[in-house]
Amino acid sequence: MHDNNLPRECRNAGPRLCRRTSRKGTLLRAGVMIVLLNGCGASPPSQPANSAVPSADRSQIVPTTESGTGQRRFWSEAIADVESGMAAEIDVDEPIDDRKLEDLQRVPQLEVLKLSQLRTSVAGLSSLRHVAQLRQLVLRGVPLDDAGLEQLAVLKRLQILNLPQTRVSNDGLRYLAAFPDLQLLRLGSPDLDDDGVRRIAELCRAELPQLRFLHLMAPEISDRGLAAVAEIKSLQSFYLDDSTVTDDGLDRLILARPDLHIHIDQRHSDRDPQRGHDPP
Repeated sequence: MHDNNLPRECRNAGPRLCRRTSRKGTLLRAGVMIVLLNGCGASPPSQPANSAVPSADRSQIVPTTESGTGQRRFWSEAIADVESGMAAEIDVDEPIDDRKLEDLQRVPQLEVLKLSQLRTSVAGLSSLRHVAQLRQLVLRGVPLDDAGLEQLAVLKRLQILNLPQTRVSNDGLRYLAAFPDLQLLRLGSPDLDDDGVRRIAELCRAELPQLRFLHLMAPEISDRGLAAVAEIKSLQSFYLDDSTVTDDGLDRLILARPDLHIHIDQRHSDRDPQRGHDPP
């Protein structure tokens, strides 16, 4: 969407920084860097023909920012829409506590749940057992720990799990084995390190054979962790933010997996041979 108050040259600037100065020379406006929804423009991992993930949720396949783009409604309205059969998705910004989460027992058919302000306790997450058909889950607000991830294990049909703010440890990753259909894992935790990435790679050999997209945020991983990423044969895209990996480590990963689509700190790696669709 263009801002008609901007000069013509700024309306089509795309990701460029655009400045506008008033007659008095005072800086009035500065554009912000825009990350396109499709990232560098490369195609996201294609959904299998029989996938139950709604096509409208393709944006989660290549996440680029923390801001959602879906329609936001009040919790009570969203519950009512799903209960009446008008929708299969709940995407709300308002705070959700234990009491509100109990409303999920009214919508066992729910397929997509996106909560931006989760305020529940670990015990409150047990209400997720009522929506066992869930295919996609996005939780922000409460930094879930290992016990919280264990509560999610009732969602056996999850294909997309997006937990950008957690305190999940290497040991807690064992609960991911509960999601055999998982295709996308987006996980932020400062308590993950190289051994955690190794644990994910081990899970992918048997329990998570369909994992195609992995996005790790703020993990304590080094080049040794990148070596473990190379071993995940099903992986098609790998995003990594706020780590201490080196250029040499990235070079070794690309050499080992030239087929892997790589983004580092939300930018397409210059070393990735598949970077051909970068925006200007």
